[in-house]
Amino acid sequence: MKTTLDYFLSFGSCAALFFAVQHARADESPYPATPEITATALDAETHALLARVMSPPKKEGDYEEEKQRTKARSELCADRIRLPTEGASTVKAALAVTDTNIATEIEFKRGSGGRQTEAESFSVRLEFSPDDLLIRSSFPRYASDAAGLLVSLSERSRRSVWIEGKLGSDLLFFIPPVADCSVQAIAICPRTYVPRSTLAATTYSPVGARYYVSGKADGLFAMGANEKGKIQANIRASRGIALPGSWFNFSSSTTPSATIRFSSIKVDSTEKAALMTGELPLLGAVETSLNLGTDTNVLRTMSSRSTIEVSRFDLREGEKITVRGSPLSIETGACFLVTKWRDQVR
Repeated sequence: MKTTLDYFLSFGSCAALFFAVQHARADESPYPATPEITATALDAETHALLARVMSPPKKEGDYEEEKQRTKARSELCADRIRLPTEGASTVKAALAVTDTNIATEIEFKRGSGGRQTEAESFSVRLEFSPDDLLIRSSFPRYASDAAGLLVSLSERSRRSVWIEGKLGSDLLFFIPPVADCSVQAIAICPRTYVPRSTLAATTYSPVGARYYVSGKADGLFAMGANEKGKIQANIRASRGIALPGSWFNFSSSTTPSATIRFSSIKVDSTEKAALMTGELPLLGAVETSLNLGTDTNVLRTMSSRSTIEVSRFDLREGEKITVRGSPLSIETGACFLVTKWRDQVR
């Protein structure tokens, strides 16, 4: 299995030949020439909508506040679809399916200063689906928690979950009402239990992430009047994400068709993806696309892109939670927002 990074790492004359071929192809063909894409951060307007949906009510039973929250959720959850241009819309496909999904495993490392804990590092895997979210820690306190926690997503209210880890690697999660939503998110707050007192902030923070992806593209079209057309199906990803050795498939004929499928999201797999380190925000993306046209011109492109972003999140003062039957205050401090969204071009 190769990553997008592998396509750019060679040595000596092989590297020179590879880049020459890729450069020539990029100049000669309007179709995608490399498997790498650039992951783009979520726009500020959508972040603002998410913050409104994420925040707890200031006053229980406030009708006006609930009305505004419902409106923000409706805008946040609307399909993120871009329609084709007027010229491209004239190219019709008899079959056009593009779909993607992305999961992540975030690596946390202990920092200096503040409340010290024993665990030096651990990771948390997150897998979103339309209706639920799988949370799996690499360092759970109890063996029975090793398979992870499957949390049902809500359409109406925010949920909070505290998960115990070994040696102080405890985490508090806030999950907004993002069931069946094109933008989904979860806030992760490193907080450890202080009996009969509080959930105290610890120094863990993300230092990198692994990404697991799936995608498919399946298309069929005809130019008409026995004219020869070309279709290319692609699966591409941001740097370091594992992809199949053949990341595209194409066909040229009067009724061309092309299909590509791939998945590295495997249940209970022990195989680790490459750890992509860096400063926040951490970003990973996968895209499948169908290019329809002729040998010399792309007339229409349809695509699906799924992105995951890890960014800083500020916890509002005064938050509380019940743990082991006792109401606890939650210390303010560093939290981290994991957001997943899908963009489509029809």
